[in-house]
Amino acid sequence: MDLMMLVPTSEEQLNAESSQGFPRVEHKCKIPPEFDELKNVIEGDGFCARSRRWFRRKCLISQRHPDSRFWLKSKATMSYEYTRHANSYIYMIHPFSEFRVCWQTVMVMATLMALLTIPYRVTFFFELPHGEWLFFVLILDCILLCDIVLWFFTGYYELRTNVVVLDPRIIARKYLTSWFFIDLLSSLPMGLLALLGNASHQRVQLYSYSQILKIFRLRVVVNYVRRLRRVYGISFQTQKSIEFGVLMVIVLHWAACAEYYVSATVRRAMIASGKSHENWTNLPYVRDNSTFFKYIVSLYRSVAAMVGCLKHDDLVAVEDVVSDAVFSIFGRVANIYLIAKWLQLTNTFRGITNNSYLWLLPQLREYMRHKELPIEIQNRLTTYYGYCIQQSIDLEKSIMSLVSVRLREELMLHRSRKLVEKVTFFKCLPESVVSRIAMSLRTEIFLTNDVIIKAGTTGDSMYFIASGTVAIYTSLGKEVCHLEDGAHFGEIALIMENEQRVASVVAAEICELYVLTREDFQQAIERYPNLMNSLQKLVLQRLEKTLFLGELYRLEERVTIRHLYNIYTIW
Repeated sequence: MDLMMLVPTSEEQLNAESSQGFPRVEHKCKIPPEFDELKNVIEGDGFCARSRRWFRRKCLISQRHPDSRFWLKSKATMSYEYTRHANSYIYMIHPFSEFRVCWQTVMVMATLMALLTIPYRVTFFFELPHGEWLFFVLILDCILLCDIVLWFFTGYYELRTNVVVLDPRIIARKYLTSWFFIDLLSSLPMGLLALLGNASHQRVQLYSYSQILKIFRLRVVVNYVRRLRRVYGISFQTQKSIEFGVLMVIVLHWAACAEYYVSATVRRAMIASGKSHENWTNLPYVRDNSTFFKYIVSLYRSVAAMVGCLKHDDLVAVEDVVSDAVFSIFGRVANIYLIAKWLQLTNTFRGITNNSYLWLLPQLREYMRHKELPIEIQNRLTTYYGYCIQQSIDLEKSIMSLVSVRLREELMLHRSRKLVEKVTFFKCLPESVVSRIAMSLRTEIFLTNDVIIKAGTTGDSMYFIASGTVAIYTSLGKEVCHLEDGAHFGEIALIMENEQRVASVVAAEICELYVLTREDFQQAIERYPNLMNSLQKLVLQRLEKTLFLGELYRLEERVTIRHLYNIYTIW
């Protein structure tokens, strides 16, 4: 595979960058920033007002969140999401916010602590919490209860509609019909039983049984680890390895505690009823040793039962036989599950070598070292390469090359038809021509500060912004406005030949543009010979009413996207 296929090859871009007298542009935005919507919602300049705005800002969408860039793609979409959230759902928490990242991290650590410490304490001490342990248990229960409450105030990304849902009624209905009752039962603060009176046997048992439900919180750990993967830059393979390791540790830990708890509980119950009862927990080498030793023996017995090994003790109590049978069945099922997960994990690692882009990464680095490219070019090439990975550019090309012609046309129409229909003079074209134009578009990626169009050059292409933001400059280098997702520019180049561009367009961030060349456009309308003359007359009529960019800039110094000049001036 040719490494240079990764580099943009727009002829117009290369001509613009190679022209003398036009140095490399670095976009420094001169457009006034948009007004902070939170100042309308939370008024005042006092300490309390500023603190409330700071906290609410942490609950709104963060442009630094990896999922924001992955799902919403451009700053324009993020800005719209920020405004929508601040004005309509101010008391909700955005799933791509900094607050949510911090809370998910805290929940992962708190849940792991609860899953590891509580079963150990309940099994080997068999008492209600008291002292420092009571304080620790109550803190964990409060954190788990707070997580339930926050679920009612946290939005979610709906994959079917590609929209972030922030409506509290929809969120509440979704949570109540899924995991709410299980989460509630596993988070009840049963440690408060210790504050209600004496520690009776019934209360101790009620407390012990309630803590078993904490195992359902393992779902929270897995769910949050998957969401935090992109935030902390963890690869998919590493995430799966962590899930596999955590699952193994939790299962073995709970199995060891259950092995001892069942036998010890039965023995206590028999002694409380006045009967003598012996099982493996009363063996001298177990009874007279430390708690940690008892835990190790329990771990050995549970693992031995799950893998079908023999145990070296002479006592055969009923509860021991039953627990061994249960663990043996569980062990067989767990073995099948673990083997399946292990095969899935190994296939995932094997898939790394099958990924053409990841396989090409070392070659790309070697290529840059061999060519002795400057650091700036290396960084730009790596950024372009990383964007291709994130947006699955290679996967899209592979799919397009494999599907049938009819399906390929449908995919291309779905991708670009809405953008094409927004062009004013395309609305007078026949339906078949619009479809051919939509299927003629090709994708180009422009990095930040790339010159897409240079003033004074001859244009032969029109551009549609699929995602990203571009800045418009006059021929004098003055910034006029920004164009964002769904906008288009340069359509006059399709109609008027040998006309020079009157404005420069620079990428303000990584942009994905659809390009329509004059040649493709003329092929699309070749069946309608009189159509080109009609379009030229329409364009000339509109141009008579249009001001040049320099005049427009002098008349109105603050031109924003809401008061956008006529795009027909960018030839």
